[in-house]
Amino acid sequence: MNRVPSLLVETLEDRRLLSASLKGGVLRANADSGQTNTITITLNDDKTKYNVDINGEVTSFESKRVKRIFVHGAELADTLTVDPAIRVKQTIHGYAGNDTITGGSAADALAVHKKLKHGPRGWTRLWGMGGDDTIIAFGGRNFIDGGTGNDKLTGSNGRDLISGFHGNDTINSGSGNDLVHGGDGNDVIDLGAGNDKCLAGRGEDYVLGGAGDDNIFGLNGNDSLYGGAGNDILHGILGSDSLSGGDGNDT
Repeated sequence: MNRVPSLLVETLEDRRLLSASLKGGVLRANADSGQTNTITITLNDDKTKYNVDINGEVTSFESKRVKRIFVHGAELADTLTVDPAIRVKQTIHGYAGNDTITGGSAADALAVHKKLKHGPRGWTRLWGMGGDDTIIAFGGRNFIDGGTGNDKLTGSNGRDLISGFHGNDTINSGSGNDLVHGGDGNDVIDLGAGNDKCLAGRGEDYVLGGAGDDNIFGLNGNDSLYGGAGNDILHGILGSDSLSGGDGNDT
């Protein structure tokens, strides 16, 4: 008789709410289906607690117990935010809907995790999935996938891997040495500072290299490729492309 209450107390401590749980060092925040959701995870002032706010309902967890964060949206328009002061690895899934996703800034960006099916290991992953999403990354190394839809994707001042996938996307890779793939659709891509590599993808794309030594490929479609400052290499490949090297020794 004494063993059953003890087991129940242990379970409720790990899963205080159905939509927010902490187990085995993994903090999970799940949106409710059938409605729009706002999930915000913040760090308190003395850095001892993570506060998980799901649609106005807040649950707190000891920060020292959290090793990784997973945030899952639902099928409608969700706003999913992880405070940039939080320094553990994060994976944020928007799923369907026009979502706004903000995350990144993990200090242990070089950490290696055992089994990750998608994206590079040890990076923060921000997934838009379906819908017209807005995704903003902070410091560290980030893997950003807009998914289907016309997305707005913004990289960090670290090294980012950004994929627009399907749709007419607007991508700003930020500073850092980034790898950008526009995917299908007519994309607008600003590579910003850093020595970046960009494959514009299918469609009529506009790519601005910005500062740094950039390597830009147009692929299919009538693309406009501008190297900006730095020693850039521009490849139009297929289509009637417009290429302008800008400042620097360009090829």
